[in-house]
Amino acid sequence: MVLKWAKKNSISDDMLLKTLDDLSRNFGTLNLGGGLYKIRIKRIGSGKSSGYRTLVVFKELDKAIYIYGFSKTERENLEKDELKSFKKLAKIYYR
Repeated sequence: MVLKWAKKNSISDDMLLKTLDDLSRNFGTLNLGGGLYKIRIKRIGSGKSSGYRTLVVFKELDKAIYIYGFSKTERENLEKDELKSFKKLAKIYYR
């Protein structure tokens, strides 16, 4: 599902891989707890602040699973109940 979203928004595989590098270096990322991270992706032609956000379940040297993506122009942030659901999902994948 996220790959379809990425393709629709012209986000290349290289850009997705760069977000994982940023995550490893704790650059432009937010630790939401339980292995769930929100990572910024730069929109082509603008900066990261007006770009995209992805939610990734990440375990260093083990796994990285993109579970959701959205544009800052589409929505400001996640609702509390959405975040709670994503954290539950992250628990399943983080094992």
